[in-house]
Amino acid sequence: MGMIFGFQKISFVAKSAWRLGSGSRQDFRMPDETKLRVFVAAGVRVMVLAVALFCFSSVASASTPRLSVILPRGVEVGAEHTLTFSGQRIGETEEVFFYEPGFTVKKLETVDDKKVKVIVVVANDCRIGEHFAQLRTKNGISDFRSIHVGRLPGVAEQEPNNAAAIAQAIPMNVTVDGSISSGDSDVFSVAGEKGERLSVEIQAMRLGAFFDSTLSLFSLQGDEIASSDDTPLTGQDGFLSVELPEDGKYLIRVQDAEMAGNGNCRYRLHVGNFLRPSAVFPMGDQLSKDSKLVFVENSQNGFRRHEQIVKTPSRSTDGVPFQLDELYSPTAMPFRVNELPNVFEVEPNNNYEKSKSVASLPAAFNGVIQKSGDFDFFHFKAKKGERWRVKCFANQLGSGLDPVVNIFNVKRKHILGNDDYRQNLDSFFEFNVPADDEYFL
Repeated sequence: MGMIFGFQKISFVAKSAWRLGSGSRQDFRMPDETKLRVFVAAGVRVMVLAVALFCFSSVASASTPRLSVILPRGVEVGAEHTLTFSGQRIGETEEVFFYEPGFTVKKLETVDDKKVKVIVVVANDCRIGEHFAQLRTKNGISDFRSIHVGRLPGVAEQEPNNAAAIAQAIPMNVTVDGSISSGDSDVFSVAGEKGERLSVEIQAMRLGAFFDSTLSLFSLQGDEIASSDDTPLTGQDGFLSVELPEDGKYLIRVQDAEMAGNGNCRYRLHVGNFLRPSAVFPMGDQLSKDSKLVFVENSQNGFRRHEQIVKTPSRSTDGVPFQLDELYSPTAMPFRVNELPNVFEVEPNNNYEKSKSVASLPAAFNGVIQKSGDFDFFHFKAKKGERWRVKCFANQLGSGLDPVVNIFNVKRKHILGNDDYRQNLDSFFEFNVPADDEYFL
């Protein structure tokens, strides 16, 4: 179970503010004693503005466009698509806003006051992942709503398909856009060969749907081959990957864990020969650099490691992709990027004596808790009066680890530590260095 610790020095607290009308963000650094004064002043302005606007707020809300959803919930890169924007008061739409390169609007057609159809071309180099769009009407600009860009061609779910006898046949290496209603099951059939890899991953909660999905894979005879509910990596969206035992057709079933659902419980089901890693190490690195990563596959025969050189993203929200045999995993691996240099554990390092290398701060410490009862010790030096922010990233990055982090001095006296922080399983605390010395984490 992987983890990464970040040591960042505290001097001033950085706060972000929006400059109205420009859409650009300015970072202001202010000492702690000024924060209350600034926030109170800002609060007064907001209150005055609220009073001034209250008189006509009800009139504005009655005409403001509202965007509820964009369907389908995802599209294939490098292809043309028809998107349906649904909402309220959008009948006079004049423009679609996408906020990243890769989208070209070819046609905009108003269906009625609640629906607009848009033909859009998604470029080959469009970023894979979640994007956001808005509509501009004669009366204003709508809410943001998301759409996902993937590499696999899309297939629409077709009802009825709630039983094996009426399963919807789909080819390999597609993404199914579907939805689950109360008490519903969606069943799909796919053909495969003995020894062929079949991987299935669902995006539901990660699309913003309140839909706790479960996945099951069956033979045509009804024998369950694999199933998935929740995973540390994908949360309440499951995934499974198997080597098929024989030639023939197989059944994939999608359900809600409590057989709940409604028209808004939408999902994207990725089905194909791609490999779905369950972990990556290290779990972070510096921005936009070629990094040697180890992707771990949890296969039926144990763990398999796949080493690759991957260019790290310029922002943590993008994650890192995994590719094998020209096929990509449908969603990226969570990955922490920042300016901190990496420090890697060197086994054995499960006690004070074995942690010999002394690191300098700031740094990001990377390690793996390999078995029950394992400890990882890191040795670093710090100076009196320094303040360091210590934050562990494990569960937040899809690791199954519930970390506990402690700091000791060279005499092995415990100074401070943390288990869970604010309903988060990952540890966080601030370390005020008491003396020039070396310490153990």
